[in-house]
Formats: sequence, structure tokens, C-alpha cells
Amino acid sequence: HTLEVEAAKRYALEAAEGGTPKGTEPTRLEETASPALEPPEGGEHGVEWGTVIHMLLRVAMENPGADLQRLAMTALREQGLDASLAEAAVDTVDSVMKADIWQRALASPRRLVEVPFEILLDREDSIPVLVRGSIDLVFKEAGGWVLVDYKTDRFKGGTPKHLLDKYAPQVRLYAGSWERITGEQVKETGLYFLRANRFERVAGR
Repeated sequence: HTLEVEAAKRYALEAAEGGTPKGTEPTRLEETASPALEPPEGGEHGVEWGTVIHMLLRVAMENPGADLQRLAMTALREQGLDASLAEAAVDTVDSVMKADIWQRALASPRRLVEVPFEILLDREDSIPVLVRGSIDLVFKEAGGWVLVDYKTDRFKGGTPKHLLDKYAPQVRLYAGSWERITGEQVKETGLYFLRANRFERVAGR
């Protein structure tokens, strides 16, 4: 049978904009993410820097006692970045670890990071599409699951409404997919903006 394969983020964003998502080769969600968190010195190697930050966040959640400084230095070298950025990387992760949403996740007996998923969506007007993605953080509380997606957009002051409107379809797609796959309820979804160190709940969940 013929079907299209689409990255979850791209599929959700294009659908929200009224376009018809086009099929692509299988793509990791991280490769289609918003512009990555940049190192303090400037805009070069932003993608590599974002990769380091995501790795440190994953390790910090899976192993709260890990030596992030040493891991940061190793990861930076692997990404072709200066190991002297380790302190800045760890500071970024430390800020996230102080957030209420992070503490809620740590308190959960069931928490997962960078969870890959794929789900087949039927479309009345065209061939089915196999949507693939990766959920940055998901954990269970009383009443259901909580899904968190990390974002690296720049802004000052309060979170711009257009960013919440832009990404809401993506996390709602994640939530719907999670419920279909697990058979369990998602009670909350949200966006964590790493640059601003701010968690924003997405309405509708």
C-alpha cells in the first residue's frame, strides 16, 4: 500500500497553516526543530549547541546525579565546539532543572525522555500518512500524562501569543498520538522555552 511519511512537527505546522503536508523521507524530529539554542559567543554552530543541551537535559532527567560538567565537555568536543562552553551549557540545564515542571517530572514514578513514536493517520482526500516524531519529556501524574516539548525561539518579556499558536497543533498532535498508542489519557501539554527559561501550558489539554 502507498503511504506518505512525515515528521510530526512539520505535519502539524503545515496542517495548522492550511497547507497539505507533503511526504518526505523518514526524518528525526530534531532535524526539523526550530533554530537551535546558540552558544553565548554568537550564532555559529547553533545546531550543534542545541544537540548538546538536549543531550544534557536527557541525562539530567534520567540520572539526576550525573556529572554534567564532564558530560558537557565531552559532548561539546564531539560536536566540534570549544569545551570551554561547558559551564554555559550546564548553567542552561541547571536553570531548567529548577523549574516547577522539571520537579514535577522528577516526582513522577513514570517519566520518559526523547520518546520516538510513529502513528498512521488516515486522510479522506489523499493517501494515509505515517507521522513520526519524538517527545522531549513525558511523565505521569494523577489524572494522566503530561507532555513537554522544548523550544529554542528567541523573545523578550512575556511569551508571544504567535509562538503559542504556532506550536499548539504540534503538541496536540503529540498528545493525541500518545493517547492512541498507550490507551491512556493526556491531561496536560506544554512548551518549555529554553532561552527564556519559561514553561507555557498549551490550552485544550
